[in-house]
Amino acid sequence: MTLRSIMFSALSLSTMIASHPTPVFAGTSGTWVTTGSMRTARLGHTATLLNSGLVLVAGGTTGAGGALASAELYDPATGQWTPTGSMSQGRAYHTATLLAGGEVLVTGGMGAAAAGAELYNPSSGQWFATGSMATARSHHAAALLGDGEVLVAGGIGSSGAELATASTRRRGCTTARCWSPAARRRSARRPWPPPSSTIPEPPLGGR
Repeated sequence: MTLRSIMFSALSLSTMIASHPTPVFAGTSGTWVTTGSMRTARLGHTATLLNSGLVLVAGGTTGAGGALASAELYDPATGQWTPTGSMSQGRAYHTATLLAGGEVLVTGGMGAAAAGAELYNPSSGQWFATGSMATARSHHAAALLGDGEVLVAGGIGSSGAELATASTRRRGCTTARCWSPAARRRSARRPWPPPSSTIPEPPLGGR
């Protein structure tokens, strides 16, 4: 799928999202119920459950062109949305990862922030720039690793071609040198079957 076809699909979807309320899945009954609508219609955004129980929705696009920098918070207790701080740049089809400290890391996306990254502080409701990725990418994936690093992989590059590259961000880093290429790790394995020299010979005479 080319970048142009993706944008065309986003444009065709923009008319669908403006008039539809937000559904919520009720786990106890296994059904969907209607809740409050977002303050801004958007697609290609992210939704992140914060430690407070609120949900942070950030970025996206209306499909009419241009990426959104705005963000809003959903309160499950009231079903209402409230605005929060906006990102420094608009971005859509990015990633948002909840870090161990409760902050949210957003990376890449379509728009001017294709290689950039920002941190959301839930306590202040503000965003702060952090080190940019070496490769601009959107439609990628991100995961929090066990050691606190964040892995980003794949996606679509600035040329519109699919990416196979990946990189990791060091925990607590805020400079441009936070990101490094993800190394291919292999665990040491014993060969099987073992070399013949390591197989004990049976005793003579069956002893």
